Amino acid sequence: MQAPEFMDESKVGEHGISCLLYGDSSAGKTYVAQTFPSPIYILDTECRAIKNKVRHFKDKEIFIHDPTEYNTVEGKSNDAFDTHKTIENCVRFVLWYANEVKSGRIKGGTVVIDSASDIWSWIQEWMVMELAKYASKDGAKRADVMTMRLANQVDWRLANKRHQEIIGVLKSLLPLGTNLVITARETQPPEYVVKTGKETLKDRIRGHNTLPFMTDYVFNLKKITQNGVERYVAKVEKACTENCGSEYINMLNYDKIMALKQKVETPKQEIPKQ
Repeated sequence: MQAPEFMDESKVGEHGISCLLYGDSSAGKTYVAQTFPSPIYILDTECRAIKNKVRHFKDKEIFIHDPTEYNTVEGKSNDAFDTHKTIENCVRFVLWYANEVKSGRIKGGTVVIDSASDIWSWIQEWMVMELAKYASKDGAKRADVMTMRLANQVDWRLANKRHQEIIGVLKSLLPLGTNLVITARETQPPEYVVKTGKETLKDRIRGHNTLPFMTDYVFNLKKITQNGVERYVAKVEKACTENCGSEYINMLNYDKIMALKQKVETPKQEIPKQ
C-alpha cells in the first residue's frame, strides 16, 4: 500500500487568510475585497466588480469571471436563466483556479466569491431541479419545482456537497499562501428568533449556514450617515478564535485586517506573580 502524502511546511509560504464580508448593498464589500493582495481572481455574480476595479483599482492585477448563463434558444426553456450551466461554470472556475495554484502558475494573491448569497441560492434551485427528475419508492417526486420544496430533508446533502465543492476547495488552498474572500448579503432574522433571543451570526447572513465557521474573519459592513457625512464601518464579529463583537473599524481594508490579525495572534503575556 502506498504511504499517504503529508504536507511539507518547507514547501509553502505564508498561510493565507479567509474572510467573510457581509452587509447590505453598497456597504463596501466588493471594494474591501479588492484591497487584498493581487493577483485577484473574482467569481463575480453581481456584475459590480468591474465597475469597482475601473473606479478604484484600475492599475491593479484583477481578473473577473462572470459565471452566469442564459437560455438563448427560443422555446428551449421557460426559464431565461440557466441554473445548471451557471453552477457548472462556478465549479469549473474553482477547479481551474485550484489547479493553477497547486501547479505554481498562480502564486499568492486572492480569490474572491462575490457573492456567496447568489451561489447558495443557485445551488438550491439546481438541487430541486435535479431531484425533481427522480421519484422515491412510493412513486412520489423527490422535489417539487413549483413550490421549490424537497420531499425528504435528507436530500439536502446534495446541495451541501455542491457548496463544499465550491467553497471548500478554495479554502483548502490557504496553506499555499492564497487568500479567500467571500461576500454575502445581510438578511433580517425571523421575528421568532429575535423574540426568543436565540439569534446567531448565521441568522444574519444570506448564504450557507457554515460560512461563518469556514472563515477566519467575519465583518459586518455598513454605510452610515452622521451629520450629513457618509462613513463606511465594519463590525468585527469574528477574528480567528477571538470574540470581537464590540469592536469597529472605519474604512476596512486588507492592511487593517492584517493589523487585527497581528493583534489577536500575538501571544498574551502572563501577569507575573507577586
